[in-house]
Amino acid sequence: MVAGQPRRRTWRGPALMLGRVTLELALLPIAGPPRRGFMPVLSSGPGSLIGRVAALLDGPDSPKPRPEWLHVMEAIVDGLEGSRLSVEPFTMAWEGLFTLTTLLDHLQDGDELSPLWFAQLPQPQQYQLIFGAYAIRQRAVTGPYRHVPAHRVARLQQFWSSCVEYIAEGQYRDLTETVAAMVEAGQSTLDVYEAIIELKAGTLFELGFGGVAMLCSDDEAQIDAARGAGKLFGMLLQYGDDLLDSSDQQRQQSTITLQRALEGFHLDGGHESSTQLMWAFIYTTYVRSLTSVIEPLPEAVQRAIQGLVSETFGVPPAPIAEAVKGRGEASHEP
Repeated sequence: MVAGQPRRRTWRGPALMLGRVTLELALLPIAGPPRRGFMPVLSSGPGSLIGRVAALLDGPDSPKPRPEWLHVMEAIVDGLEGSRLSVEPFTMAWEGLFTLTTLLDHLQDGDELSPLWFAQLPQPQQYQLIFGAYAIRQRAVTGPYRHVPAHRVARLQQFWSSCVEYIAEGQYRDLTETVAAMVEAGQSTLDVYEAIIELKAGTLFELGFGGVAMLCSDDEAQIDAARGAGKLFGMLLQYGDDLLDSSDQQRQQSTITLQRALEGFHLDGGHESSTQLMWAFIYTTYVRSLTSVIEPLPEAVQRAIQGLVSETFGVPPAPIAEAVKGRGEASHEP
Protein backbone atom coordinates (compact mmCIF):
# COMPACT_ATOMS: atom_id res chain seq x y z
CA MET A 1 0.00 0.00 0.00
CA VAL A 2 1.31 3.46 -0.88
CA ALA A 3 2.01 5.65 2.13
CA GLY A 4 -0.67 8.23 2.75
CA GLN A 5 -3.35 6.35 0.83
CA PRO A 6 -6.50 5.24 2.65
CA ARG A 7 -6.87 1.56 3.32
CA ARG A 8 -9.49 -0.32 1.32
CA ARG A 9 -12.48 -0.90 3.49
CA THR A 10 -15.92 -2.41 3.33
CA TRP A 11 -18.82 0.05 3.55
CA ARG A 12 -21.39 -1.17 6.06
CA GLY A 13 -24.97 0.05 5.99
CA PRO A 14 -27.45 -0.20 8.85
CA ALA A 15 -29.65 -2.89 7.26
CA LEU A 16 -27.29 -5.68 6.12
CA MET A 17 -23.84 -6.88 7.18
CA LEU A 18 -22.99 -9.20 4.31
CA GLY A 19 -19.42 -8.21 3.50
CA ARG A 20 -18.34 -6.70 0.19
CA VAL A 21 -21.77 -6.88 -1.43
CA THR A 22 -23.26 -4.63 1.27
CA LEU A 23 -22.79 -1.47 -0.77
CA GLU A 24 -24.92 -2.50 -3.70
CA LEU A 25 -27.41 -4.45 -1.58
CA ALA A 26 -27.96 -1.42 0.63
CA LEU A 27 -29.20 0.42 -2.43
CA LEU A 28 -32.01 -2.08 -2.99
CA PRO A 29 -35.50 -1.60 -1.49
CA ILE A 30 -35.50 -4.10 1.35
CA ALA A 31 -37.87 -2.61 3.90
CA GLY A 32 -41.27 -0.97 4.04
CA PRO A 33 -44.53 -1.69 2.22
CA PRO A 34 -44.74 -1.36 -1.55
CA ARG A 35 -46.16 1.94 -2.74
CA ARG A 36 -47.99 2.71 -5.93
CA GLY A 37 -45.56 3.71 -8.66
CA PHE A 38 -42.52 2.24 -6.85
CA MET A 39 -40.68 -1.07 -7.12
CA PRO A 40 -41.89 -3.83 -4.76
CA VAL A 41 -39.97 -4.86 -1.67
CA LEU A 42 -37.32 -7.53 -2.20
CA SER A 43 -36.75 -10.35 0.27
CA SER A 44 -33.33 -10.35 1.92
CA GLY A 45 -33.30 -13.57 3.98
CA PRO A 46 -30.52 -16.18 3.74
CA GLY A 47 -32.47 -18.27 1.22
CA SER A 48 -33.52 -15.28 -0.91
CA LEU A 49 -31.85 -14.15 -4.11
CA ILE A 50 -30.04 -11.35 -2.25
CA GLY A 51 -28.86 -13.74 0.45
CA ARG A 52 -27.67 -16.31 -2.08
CA VAL A 53 -25.87 -13.67 -4.11
CA ALA A 54 -24.07 -12.47 -1.00
CA ALA A 55 -22.97 -16.03 -0.24
CA LEU A 56 -21.84 -16.59 -3.82
CA LEU A 57 -19.87 -13.39 -4.26
CA ASP A 58 -18.37 -13.24 -0.77
CA GLY A 59 -17.84 -16.97 -0.16
CA PRO A 60 -14.23 -17.98 0.56
CA ASP A 61 -14.38 -20.74 -2.07
CA SER A 62 -15.76 -18.58 -4.88
CA PRO A 63 -13.31 -17.57 -7.63
CA LYS A 64 -11.75 -14.20 -6.91
CA PRO A 65 -9.37 -11.87 -8.75
CA ARG A 66 -5.77 -12.30 -7.72
CA PRO A 67 -4.47 -9.62 -5.31
CA GLU A 68 -1.73 -8.53 -7.71
CA TRP A 69 -4.33 -7.57 -10.34
CA LEU A 70 -6.10 -5.36 -7.84
CA HIS A 71 -2.78 -3.85 -6.77
CA VAL A 72 -2.15 -2.70 -10.34
CA MET A 73 -5.61 -1.12 -10.45
CA GLU A 74 -4.71 0.71 -7.24
CA ALA A 75 -1.40 1.81 -8.81
CA ILE A 76 -3.32 3.27 -11.77
CA VAL A 77 -5.55 5.21 -9.36
CA ASP A 78 -2.55 6.49 -7.40
CA GLY A 79 -0.58 7.39 -10.53
CA LEU A 80 -3.49 9.35 -12.01
CA GLU A 81 -3.97 11.14 -8.66
CA GLY A 82 -7.32 9.59 -7.90
CA SER A 83 -8.75 8.28 -4.65
CA ARG A 84 -8.99 4.56 -3.96
CA LEU A 85 -12.07 5.13 -1.84
CA SER A 86 -13.71 7.07 -4.66
CA VAL A 87 -13.40 4.21 -7.16
CA GLU A 88 -14.42 1.47 -4.72
CA PRO A 89 -17.96 0.96 -6.13
CA PHE A 90 -16.45 0.18 -9.53
CA THR A 91 -13.71 -2.11 -8.23
CA MET A 92 -16.30 -4.03 -6.22
CA ALA A 93 -18.46 -4.38 -9.33
CA TRP A 94 -15.48 -5.54 -11.41
CA GLU A 95 -14.45 -8.12 -8.83
CA GLY A 96 -18.00 -9.46 -8.90
CA LEU A 97 -18.02 -9.53 -12.71
CA PHE A 98 -14.81 -11.55 -12.66
CA THR A 99 -16.36 -14.05 -10.25
CA LEU A 100 -19.52 -14.39 -12.34
CA THR A 101 -17.83 -14.69 -15.73
CA THR A 102 -15.48 -17.30 -14.31
CA LEU A 103 -18.35 -19.32 -12.85
CA LEU A 104 -20.28 -19.05 -16.11
CA ASP A 105 -17.25 -20.18 -18.09
CA HIS A 106 -16.70 -23.18 -15.80
CA LEU A 107 -20.39 -24.05 -15.91
CA GLN A 108 -20.55 -23.99 -19.70
CA ASP A 109 -17.28 -25.91 -20.09
CA GLY A 110 -18.30 -28.61 -17.62
CA ASP A 111 -15.43 -27.74 -15.25
CA GLU A 112 -15.44 -28.29 -11.51
CA LEU A 113 -17.49 -25.63 -9.71
CA SER A 114 -17.06 -23.98 -6.34
CA PRO A 115 -18.40 -23.25 -3.81
CA LEU A 116 -19.78 -26.70 -3.20
CA TRP A 117 -23.34 -25.58 -2.43
CA PHE A 118 -23.44 -23.78 -5.79
CA ALA A 119 -22.12 -26.85 -7.60
CA GLN A 120 -24.93 -28.94 -6.08
CA LEU A 121 -27.74 -26.69 -7.31
CA PRO A 122 -29.80 -27.74 -10.35
CA GLN A 123 -28.34 -26.14 -13.46
CA PRO A 124 -31.32 -23.79 -14.05
CA GLN A 125 -30.82 -22.37 -10.56
CA GLN A 126 -27.10 -21.93 -11.21
CA TYR A 127 -27.74 -19.88 -14.33
CA GLN A 128 -30.48 -17.87 -12.61
CA LEU A 129 -28.25 -17.11 -9.63
CA ILE A 130 -25.47 -15.88 -11.92
CA PHE A 131 -27.97 -13.66 -13.72
CA GLY A 132 -29.32 -12.29 -10.43
CA ALA A 133 -25.82 -11.64 -9.10
CA TYR A 134 -24.91 -9.80 -12.28
CA ALA A 135 -27.99 -7.58 -11.93
CA ILE A 136 -26.91 -6.60 -8.41
CA ARG A 137 -23.31 -5.93 -9.47
CA GLN A 138 -24.59 -3.86 -12.37
CA ARG A 139 -26.33 -1.59 -9.87
CA ALA A 140 -23.05 -1.06 -8.03
CA VAL A 141 -21.50 0.53 -11.13
CA THR A 142 -23.85 3.49 -10.72
CA GLY A 143 -22.11 4.45 -7.46
CA PRO A 144 -22.31 6.48 -5.33
CA TYR A 145 -18.86 7.85 -6.21
CA ARG A 146 -17.23 10.39 -3.94
CA HIS A 147 -15.57 13.40 -5.57
CA VAL A 148 -15.81 11.95 -9.10
CA PRO A 149 -17.27 14.28 -11.78
CA ALA A 150 -20.63 13.16 -13.14
CA HIS A 151 -19.39 13.03 -16.75
CA ARG A 152 -16.74 10.45 -15.78
CA VAL A 153 -19.34 8.26 -14.06
CA ALA A 154 -21.61 8.48 -17.12
CA ARG A 155 -18.74 7.51 -19.39
CA LEU A 156 -17.84 4.60 -17.13
CA GLN A 157 -21.39 3.26 -17.22
CA GLN A 158 -21.39 3.30 -21.02
CA PHE A 159 -17.97 1.63 -21.07
CA TRP A 160 -19.15 -1.05 -18.64
CA SER A 161 -22.20 -1.85 -20.76
CA SER A 162 -20.14 -2.08 -23.94
CA CYS A 163 -17.54 -4.34 -22.34
CA VAL A 164 -20.15 -6.69 -20.91
CA GLU A 165 -21.69 -6.95 -24.38
CA TYR A 166 -18.29 -7.84 -25.85
CA ILE A 167 -17.69 -10.45 -23.15
CA ALA A 168 -21.09 -11.99 -23.88
CA GLU A 169 -20.27 -12.04 -27.60
CA GLY A 170 -16.97 -13.77 -26.87
CA GLN A 171 -18.64 -16.37 -24.70
CA TYR A 172 -21.26 -17.02 -27.38
CA ARG A 173 -18.62 -17.46 -30.08
CA ASP A 174 -16.63 -19.70 -27.74
CA LEU A 175 -19.66 -21.98 -27.52
CA THR A 176 -20.72 -21.89 -31.16
CA GLU A 177 -17.65 -21.43 -33.39
CA THR A 178 -16.46 -24.83 -34.62
CA VAL A 179 -13.28 -26.00 -36.27
CA ALA A 180 -15.26 -27.55 -39.12
CA ALA A 181 -17.00 -24.26 -39.89
CA MET A 182 -13.71 -22.35 -39.86
CA VAL A 183 -12.05 -24.84 -42.20
CA GLU A 184 -15.03 -24.71 -44.55
CA ALA A 185 -14.91 -20.90 -44.57
CA GLY A 186 -11.16 -20.86 -45.15
CA GLN A 187 -10.50 -18.98 -41.90
CA SER A 188 -7.49 -19.42 -39.65
CA THR A 189 -8.52 -21.16 -36.46
CA LEU A 190 -5.72 -19.37 -34.59
CA ASP A 191 -7.05 -15.98 -35.71
CA VAL A 192 -10.55 -16.92 -34.57
CA TYR A 193 -9.24 -18.21 -31.23
CA GLU A 194 -7.36 -14.96 -30.63
CA ALA A 195 -10.44 -12.90 -31.52
CA ILE A 196 -12.46 -14.87 -28.96
CA ILE A 197 -9.98 -14.42 -26.10
CA GLU A 198 -9.74 -10.72 -26.96
CA LEU A 199 -13.50 -10.46 -26.48
CA LYS A 200 -13.47 -12.46 -23.25
CA ALA A 201 -10.32 -12.17 -21.11
CA GLY A 202 -8.98 -9.16 -23.01
CA THR A 203 -12.15 -7.13 -22.53
CA LEU A 204 -12.52 -8.13 -18.87
CA PHE A 205 -9.09 -6.74 -17.96
CA GLU A 206 -9.49 -3.78 -20.31
CA LEU A 207 -12.58 -2.91 -18.29
CA GLY A 208 -10.75 -3.29 -14.98
CA PHE A 209 -7.66 -1.23 -15.81
CA GLY A 210 -9.45 1.23 -18.09
CA GLY A 211 -12.42 1.70 -15.77
CA VAL A 212 -10.39 3.03 -12.85
CA ALA A 213 -8.47 5.29 -15.26
CA MET A 214 -11.74 6.78 -16.54
CA LEU A 215 -12.80 7.66 -13.02
CA CYS A 216 -9.49 9.37 -12.26
CA SER A 217 -8.60 11.20 -15.46
CA ASP A 218 -9.90 12.92 -18.58
CA ASP A 219 -6.60 12.38 -20.41
CA GLU A 220 -7.51 10.26 -23.44
CA ALA A 221 -3.97 9.03 -23.97
CA GLN A 222 -3.71 7.75 -20.41
CA ILE A 223 -7.15 6.13 -20.50
CA ASP A 224 -6.34 4.41 -23.80
CA ALA A 225 -3.02 3.24 -22.38
CA ALA A 226 -4.68 1.71 -19.32
CA ARG A 227 -7.31 0.03 -21.50
CA GLY A 228 -4.68 -1.33 -23.87
CA ALA A 229 -2.53 -2.62 -21.02
CA GLY A 230 -5.52 -4.46 -19.55
CA LYS A 231 -6.46 -6.01 -22.88
CA LEU A 232 -2.94 -7.23 -23.65
CA PHE A 233 -2.40 -8.58 -20.15
CA GLY A 234 -5.73 -10.41 -20.16
CA MET A 235 -5.04 -12.02 -23.52
CA LEU A 236 -1.51 -13.02 -22.51
CA LEU A 237 -2.88 -14.51 -19.31
CA GLN A 238 -5.45 -16.52 -21.28
CA TYR A 239 -2.84 -17.76 -23.75
CA GLY A 240 -0.64 -18.99 -20.92
CA ASP A 241 -3.57 -20.59 -19.12
CA ASP A 242 -4.76 -22.40 -22.24
CA LEU A 243 -1.30 -23.64 -23.15
CA LEU A 244 -1.15 -25.29 -19.73
CA ASP A 245 -4.72 -26.59 -20.10
CA SER A 246 -4.20 -28.22 -23.49
CA SER A 247 -5.04 -31.71 -22.22
CA ASP A 248 -8.28 -30.52 -20.57
CA GLN A 249 -9.47 -28.97 -23.81
CA GLN A 250 -10.14 -32.42 -25.27
CA ARG A 251 -13.54 -32.38 -23.53
CA GLN A 252 -14.73 -29.65 -25.88
CA GLN A 253 -15.40 -31.85 -28.87
CA SER A 254 -15.89 -29.38 -31.71
CA THR A 255 -15.41 -25.79 -30.57
CA ILE A 256 -12.21 -23.85 -31.18
CA THR A 257 -9.66 -24.35 -28.41
CA LEU A 258 -6.05 -23.22 -28.46
CA GLN A 259 -4.99 -26.85 -28.83
CA ARG A 260 -7.04 -27.25 -32.01
CA ALA A 261 -5.99 -23.83 -33.28
CA LEU A 262 -2.35 -24.91 -33.06
CA GLU A 263 -2.81 -28.31 -34.70
CA GLY A 264 -1.90 -26.87 -38.09
CA PHE A 265 1.49 -25.71 -36.81
CA HIS A 266 4.21 -28.35 -37.01
CA LEU A 267 7.43 -27.44 -35.25
CA ASP A 268 10.45 -29.69 -34.85
CA GLY A 269 11.25 -31.09 -31.43
CA GLY A 270 8.01 -32.68 -30.32
CA HIS A 271 4.96 -31.38 -28.48
CA GLU A 272 6.77 -29.98 -25.42
CA SER A 273 9.32 -28.12 -27.55
CA SER A 274 6.57 -26.78 -29.82
CA THR A 275 4.66 -25.49 -26.81
CA GLN A 276 7.77 -23.77 -25.47
CA LEU A 277 8.48 -22.12 -28.81
CA MET A 278 4.89 -20.98 -29.23
CA TRP A 279 4.81 -19.53 -25.72
CA ALA A 280 8.13 -17.71 -26.24
CA PHE A 281 6.82 -16.18 -29.47
CA ILE A 282 3.49 -15.12 -27.92
CA TYR A 283 5.13 -13.72 -24.79
CA THR A 284 7.73 -11.71 -26.70
CA THR A 285 5.17 -10.28 -29.13
CA TYR A 286 2.70 -9.23 -26.45
CA VAL A 287 5.28 -7.78 -24.05
CA ARG A 288 6.78 -5.71 -26.86
CA SER A 289 3.34 -4.32 -27.65
CA LEU A 290 2.61 -3.72 -23.98
CA THR A 291 5.82 -1.75 -23.48
CA SER A 292 4.78 0.61 -26.26
CA VAL A 293 1.14 0.90 -25.18
CA ILE A 294 1.85 2.01 -21.59
CA GLU A 295 4.21 4.87 -22.49
CA PRO A 296 1.61 7.65 -21.84
CA LEU A 297 1.12 6.44 -18.26
CA PRO A 298 3.16 7.80 -15.32
CA GLU A 299 6.40 5.94 -14.70
CA ALA A 300 5.14 4.48 -11.42
CA VAL A 301 2.16 2.95 -13.20
CA GLN A 302 4.38 1.60 -15.97
CA ARG A 303 6.59 -0.07 -13.37
CA ALA A 304 3.56 -1.60 -11.65
CA ILE A 305 2.28 -3.10 -14.91
CA GLN A 306 5.73 -4.36 -15.90
CA GLY A 307 6.12 -5.82 -12.42
CA LEU A 308 2.81 -7.63 -12.79
CA VAL A 309 3.97 -9.23 -16.03
CA SER A 310 7.28 -10.24 -14.44
CA GLU A 311 5.60 -11.64 -11.34
CA THR A 312 3.02 -13.58 -13.37
CA PHE A 313 5.15 -15.01 -16.15
CA GLY A 314 8.78 -14.57 -15.15
CA VAL A 315 11.50 -12.65 -17.01
CA PRO A 316 12.72 -14.09 -19.25
CA PRO A 317 9.62 -16.28 -19.66
CA ALA A 318 9.87 -19.32 -17.46
CA PRO A 319 9.26 -22.83 -18.80
CA ILE A 320 5.63 -23.27 -19.72
CA ALA A 321 5.00 -25.62 -16.81
CA GLU A 322 5.85 -22.70 -14.49
CA ALA A 323 4.71 -19.82 -16.67
CA VAL A 324 1.45 -18.98 -14.95
CA LYS A 325 1.71 -18.95 -11.17
CA GLY A 326 -0.95 -20.27 -8.84
CA ARG A 327 -2.62 -22.53 -11.40
CA GLY A 328 -4.34 -24.98 -9.00
CA GLU A 329 -7.13 -23.57 -6.88
CA ALA A 330 -5.99 -19.97 -7.38
CA SER A 331 -6.39 -19.98 -11.17
CA HIS A 332 -9.75 -18.60 -12.34
CA GLU A 333 -9.20 -16.94 -15.70
CA PRO A 334 -12.35 -16.54 -17.76
